[in-house]
Amino acid sequence: MVTLAVALVQRMVMPKSVGGDALHVAMATVSRCHYLLTWNVRHLANPNKVQHLTAVCLEFGLLPPKILRPDDMMEIEDETS
Repeated sequence: MVTLAVALVQRMVMPKSVGGDALHVAMATVSRCHYLLTWNVRHLANPNKVQHLTAVCLEFGLLPPKILRPDDMMEIEDETS
């Protein structure tokens, strides 16, 4: 998990600190979570980072979770109801 977090920082997908955002995403990825909810649009729920995040995770044989804001998740639930 820490190795993935370090890779996310080194590849500039996440901010410079391996703790915080990078570790959060790495833990959710390794745990095979389907979704990661956050209000952090700058570093986490940023649609411009999806392709880069996915590429790094695939190198580790993992799929990243969909990173969404809680209000986005509510829209998904409304669509399935």
